[in-house]
Amino acid sequence: MTGSPFRYALFAAALFPLAMAAQSPSRYNVAWEGPSPSSAGSMPLGNGDIGLNVWVEPAGDVLFYISKTDAWNAWNTEGDLVKLARVRVSLDPPLSAETARQELSLADGSIQISGRMGSTNGAVRIWVDANRPVIWVESSSTDPLGISATVELWRSGEQCALRFQTNRVAFYHSPRWSRVSIPKGGPDMLTGRHFGGILKGGGMIVDGENSLALKSQSPSASRAMTISVLALQTKTPDEFDAALDACDATNTVVAKAEAWTAHARWWKAFWERSWIHIGGRERDDDAFAVARGYALQRFMSACAGRGAYPIKFNGSIFTMDIDRFDAKRIWLLSADTRLWGPAYWFQNTRLIYWPMLASGDFEMMTPLFGFYESLTPRLRELCQTKYKHAGAEFQETISAWGQEKGGPWTERDWNGALELLAMILDHYAYTGDRHDLEAWLVPLGQAYLDFFDLHFQRENGKLKMTPSHANETYFDVVNPTPDVAGLHRVLDGLLALPAADLPAEFRKQCERMRTELPPIPVVNVDWAARFRSDDGKKFPFPSQAKPGARCLAPAEVILDKNPHNSENSELYAIFPFRQFGIGRPDLDVAVESYWRRLFTMNNCWGQVEIHAASVGLGDEAWRGLVQRGKAHNALCRFPAF
Repeated sequence: MTGSPFRYALFAAALFPLAMAAQSPSRYNVAWEGPSPSSAGSMPLGNGDIGLNVWVEPAGDVLFYISKTDAWNAWNTEGDLVKLARVRVSLDPPLSAETARQELSLADGSIQISGRMGSTNGAVRIWVDANRPVIWVESSSTDPLGISATVELWRSGEQCALRFQTNRVAFYHSPRWSRVSIPKGGPDMLTGRHFGGILKGGGMIVDGENSLALKSQSPSASRAMTISVLALQTKTPDEFDAALDACDATNTVVAKAEAWTAHARWWKAFWERSWIHIGGRERDDDAFAVARGYALQRFMSACAGRGAYPIKFNGSIFTMDIDRFDAKRIWLLSADTRLWGPAYWFQNTRLIYWPMLASGDFEMMTPLFGFYESLTPRLRELCQTKYKHAGAEFQETISAWGQEKGGPWTERDWNGALELLAMILDHYAYTGDRHDLEAWLVPLGQAYLDFFDLHFQRENGKLKMTPSHANETYFDVVNPTPDVAGLHRVLDGLLALPAADLPAEFRKQCERMRTELPPIPVVNVDWAARFRSDDGKKFPFPSQAKPGARCLAPAEVILDKNPHNSENSELYAIFPFRQFGIGRPDLDVAVESYWRRLFTMNNCWGQVEIHAASVGLGDEAWRGLVQRGKAHNALCRFPAF
């Protein structure tokens, strides 16, 4: 393909000697001394599907939440992605919290907690097997220790089923009812969804009748426990029970040493695939903050990116108990709570996935593609019902089972369909995997392009997209720049594929639509004169802007001139759709558009650094990256939360 990312990847590889791969990510390990008062002081851990939040309580117990990418519930009308349980590990003698040291080891995907237990030194190592759905908890000490592990549940009154045995604890959540109404055409991934696990350990027995705790029968200087984890849709609890037993048997037939070697090998290959090593080791060093931020974000994506569903933008699988303050109230958020709810918001989700192309984490992108493919029947049904024409209406905000969630903010915000197709095009360019083409690119391309083709009228032979949104910022526009640029990007990309890659009729449709596209809106008038609110207020623009210069506009025509949110819609022609920028015509237009943007935010979904880098403003991009690298939620102890 012309302009294939392969060329840039090979060029970049040639710049760096292979010896660089020997540099360990351990320089970005996170470690702290002393206990944490709550899970807000936890560290993340995971294997791509199962996640943990791990911390030490002031009393010396080691705690962790267990989460999973497909642990969906249905006992409230919204549904949600929830925790499976919390596990409490207690040592005897207890860990002295004042001496406790907790470290996240990035190189091998583990957390080690060390300290004094009475008169002896000891450690607990926790890891989630990169190759199997099982959690390992190991203890070691200079002198023998006693140990216990307790499964703590907080929804047992509603739908928690337990099975008591002498040498293990089996627990699972069984859906007694569903309060979620699955819409027509939506995937029913809630009915009969069970999730739970089996806790067991060598030389350990259940601590009392009907107990959820295991305890060691005698002290030992070395011990290992496992928790097999499963989420599955079954018709009955008994079917899930049998599947959980089979899962546990498969997991634990592999010896710990063999499992650990393969686990560490997976993480070694992961870190050798992509790395950034710049700066010193000081916390206030700008370069180090950027490099560590890259490593920690990529680690968290790896912990959650290989599951059955895409990474949730609002907490991933690492939600926690936290006090949230605002001017009027204090909220205590439980580990099952998500601000913005259970739905996927594409505007926020997409930015987790674009970097995976550069880092080579291609397998972590496929859950996102598969998720939208699974929703296609529902989106086709939705389109036919609402608009009486074929195609699939892409929903900016939608639940995993196909419920619309956006309301007036996103009801005509359709450019996410085009960005998803652009992402799949790039994924195919990198991997050459025909599955991309056959399972996603062609069927999703047909569904989404049918929508744009049939939903809008033509004027003078050109597509006239109205009424429409320019993201969530402008609610009533003609030919929004994100959609126009997205159609240019997608149609050009599809038509650049070999003729045999597309069905003949689909290729003809793409060729016709390409001739009907309006140009990307570029104007030659002052920003403040073009974009004025109805009350006459003028928006300022930076001193770098040049009055009278040409720049991109958010849309061809803006009928509602009051911004409702803070996306710079005009810059979507730069990223994600790459119609302007370095190596393309009219770079001056792209640079001017950057300086004239209304919104300068570089947090949350803001894309300032990407846009700056894309138009060659390196210093601008660097300032934003440093700010992001040093930012974290002050209520959390882990620096990348």
